Amino acid sequence: MVILHTADLHLTSKEPSRLKVLEWIIDKANASNVDCIIIAGDLFDSDTEATILRTEVRRIFQRSSSRLLLLPGNHDVESYGINYDYGENVHKCTKRPFEQFIINDITFVAVPFQPTKFSECVIDLSENPDVFIAHGTLYDLSILPVLNSEDIGYMPIYPPDLKNHCRIALLGHIHSAYLELDYDKTKIIYPGAPISLNTKCRTPRKISLIEIDKKKIVVNSIEVDIAQFWKEMSYFVFPGNEEKVLNQIEQELNGFVGENILPSITVQGFIAGNEGEFKKEIIEIKERYRKEFMEIALDCNEIQSWDRVLKNPFVRKFVERTQHLPDELRMKIFQLIFPHFVGMV
Repeated sequence: MVILHTADLHLTSKEPSRLKVLEWIIDKANASNVDCIIIAGDLFDSDTEATILRTEVRRIFQRSSSRLLLLPGNHDVESYGINYDYGENVHKCTKRPFEQFIINDITFVAVPFQPTKFSECVIDLSENPDVFIAHGTLYDLSILPVLNSEDIGYMPIYPPDLKNHCRIALLGHIHSAYLELDYDKTKIIYPGAPISLNTKCRTPRKISLIEIDKKKIVVNSIEVDIAQFWKEMSYFVFPGNEEKVLNQIEQELNGFVGENILPSITVQGFIAGNEGEFKKEIIEIKERYRKEFMEIALDCNEIQSWDRVLKNPFVRKFVERTQHLPDELRMKIFQLIFPHFVGMV
């Protein structure tokens, strides 16, 4: 059996490009001879958006040669009622606390989003399935760096809930990155959002393709080649390298033109001149490249003018004596030392 697993498209009428990604997913499933497409929660950004987009989504689903399993997430928990038609090839996994079913000799347990712990949802489960489908937050220390504030607190799932209680868990709710974990004999997959929902989505967007039978499981990630993702561009400015930083920003932006990149520019540090004028130059660069990218994020609020401090002979001499050092080392030195100069002057 071949499964295509995705989640968290957060479809909204305000972002038509997300529907294009859904079409891409359906086409990829058709080309890959997929038996079943699983969308593990938050297909829609809200229940209201589900109402607006249901007809269009049904039309897209009708192109699929696969069965589709739709799991309610925390954003679209009321979007799959009995009166809502998503097509004959769609099964809505809405039964609470869980629903158990078999496809091609593989046992599935689907756990729609609920305002409680995952363990409480499956407490009455009599036997372990091959596959868990759920939408919630896995509390694993190894993935804390990719969690956003909005990831926390939604149907908590703990590693012992899954370890050796299924062969594979296909999850949704974590947006920023594709995650694949192994808990002894259990595989855990978060595909991440197949579109970039925020600037935390800094890696190529992916879906997962799973081949499963009673003996083996093979998991592959597939890049969503039409989806853009954010590229972090960070710069530290200090007296003497202001022009160099401006040139670096422009050169990097020019290098990303034509790629699936959404630039996220952060500039911080200290300058010798006027704060407003320097920030204006950065904004002008952003405006020159606005037409080349769907979106550019810019944060230059942490730039400070140190003209008064630099008038101190000791500070000026310190800066001059670091000129022979590599920029990266100077940056680290200034980050540590400059704040302490304030008390001296």
